[in-house]
Amino acid sequence: GSSRCGTEATSSAQLRSPLTRPGRPEKRTRPALLLYAGMLQIPAQVYEAAAIDGAGEIRTFFRVTLPLLRPILALVLVVSVIGCFQIFDTIAVATKGGPINATKVIYYYIYQEAFTHFRMGYASAMALSLVLVLGTLTYLQMRLMRASSSDLG
Repeated sequence: GSSRCGTEATSSAQLRSPLTRPGRPEKRTRPALLLYAGMLQIPAQVYEAAAIDGAGEIRTFFRVTLPLLRPILALVLVVSVIGCFQIFDTIAVATKGGPINATKVIYYYIYQEAFTHFRMGYASAMALSLVLVLGTLTYLQMRLMRASSSDLG
């Protein structure tokens, strides 16, 4: 979507959200591996108890598997969101923000402000703001997912 950075108004073609880009293949497989590893850690006795209680497959998934995977899901969510913002290297090498600033993301914009236009104060303020936004997103995701606690006990 469109975004405003500093005093200059930028169009949606100038700053693209890194969340809309297709991920690198190795980055797309990590969540699946983490979720698979998390599912392997769930004891078989829990599923046996659910079956004895008469829970079907769908109820078992939503009442047993999903709650026990909460810490892993929170980790995958946080790592995926932060990973989406790590596209600086590809942009810097391949397109340099072009054509017509169509691939310029916030990290590359901060880099340009600091090392091309030599506006270090502005760039450092933007970088600090980005750190605060990512930190807040991470905190909210961890709180909403109750990532520090598992229902396994």
